[in-house]
Amino acid sequence: MTLSVKWESCVRSRSRAATCHACVDGCPVKAISFDGPRASVKVDMATCTGCGRCQAVCPTEVFHGVADVAAFVEQAGSTLSCTPTFCLSLLTTEDFVTLALRHGTVKVDGAGCTTCRVSPSLVGERVERATAFLSASGFAAKLVEVVKPGALPASVAPTPVVVAPSRRALLRRFLPGAEPVPAAPLVLAALDPVKVKDKPLPARRERLLARLGSTPRERAATALPTDEVDFTSDKVLDLTTCTGCLQCVSACPTAALTSSRGLDEVRFDAARCVKCGTCHDVCEPRSLTLARRFDTALLSGGPRSLARFTVKACAECGVRFKYDGGDAICPRCAGHDDEARELHGLPTKPPGASA
Repeated sequence: MTLSVKWESCVRSRSRAATCHACVDGCPVKAISFDGPRASVKVDMATCTGCGRCQAVCPTEVFHGVADVAAFVEQAGSTLSCTPTFCLSLLTTEDFVTLALRHGTVKVDGAGCTTCRVSPSLVGERVERATAFLSASGFAAKLVEVVKPGALPASVAPTPVVVAPSRRALLRRFLPGAEPVPAAPLVLAALDPVKVKDKPLPARRERLLARLGSTPRERAATALPTDEVDFTSDKVLDLTTCTGCLQCVSACPTAALTSSRGLDEVRFDAARCVKCGTCHDVCEPRSLTLARRFDTALLSGGPRSLARFTVKACAECGVRFKYDGGDAICPRCAGHDDEARELHGLPTKPPGASA
C-alpha cells in the first residue's frame, strides 16, 4: 500500500489559523498527527493499517493511493457491498449521492459493516445523509439498505485493526531510540508554494456536480438543517463587524469564496464549498458564520453575493479598505494613530470621527 500526501491541498498549508482535524479524528489507530513541520500533517506508517479513512474524511482530498475511489465509483453497479479490495467506508456522502443519481436506485449491502471493528456505523451514517440530501433536492433517486449497516453489540468492544508487527517494529518496542522504519511506502511531495495558490475542486465534487447537472428534479428543492449536510454549507456575513480584510477569500482552498475586482464584494458558491471551516478560522471578528439551514438548490445556483461594501484608499498608506465613514484611514493606520496619541497623552479619537 502506498499513501500519497499532497501537502499543498491541506488547509493547514494555506493558513496557520486553520483548525481542521478531520484526518486526526478519523484515523482509527491514531497514526496521523500534526507533528510535522509548521504543525503540518504527519503519518506514522508503522502504525497505519491502510484502512483509507483519512482519504474519505479529508475535505480537500489530501490523501491518495489507498484505493482508487474514482475507478470504483465509475465501475460500481446498482448494488454496493464491501469487497476484499475495497471498503464502503471509503465512499463519502457525495459518492453515495453520485451513485444514486446515476442508477436511480442503489442497494447498499452493509453486512460487512456490522462486524467491522474500525468503522461499524460510518457507512450507515453517510447513507442516511445521502438519502436526506436526495429527498430534499427533489430527486427520485434513492438508496436502499439491503442489510442496514450497524454497530457491534454492546458486549463486543471495537478494537482497531493493526498490521502484523515486523521484526524491526518489535525491536523498536525495546529500543525506543531506534530509528523507525515505515511498514509501507509513504510518498511525500515537497510543498510547492505555487500550488498552494491553486484552488482545485476535489474530484468527488466534480463527479457530483456533473451528475447533478444531468439529472432532472421531480420536485422543487427544499432546505436541510446545516448539521445534516457534511460536504457543503451556506454562509452568512455580518457587515456590521466585517472589516473587509478578505482573509476568508484568500484562505478558502476551493475558491468557494471570491471577491470582486474592486474588492468591494464577497461572493459565495456552495457548489465549491467543502465545509472545511477554514474561512471561519481566519475571520478574526467572527463575522462569517454558517447559515442555520442549507438550501439544496444552491449547488446548482452558481455564485451569489454575500455582501457589498464601500472601499476607499487609505489617505496615509494607500491600501484599499472597507470604508464605514469618517476619516479615510485604514484600521492599521488608525491603530498607529491611536498609539501615537496615547504616547503623547492626547485623547483617542472616537471611531469614525474626523481629524
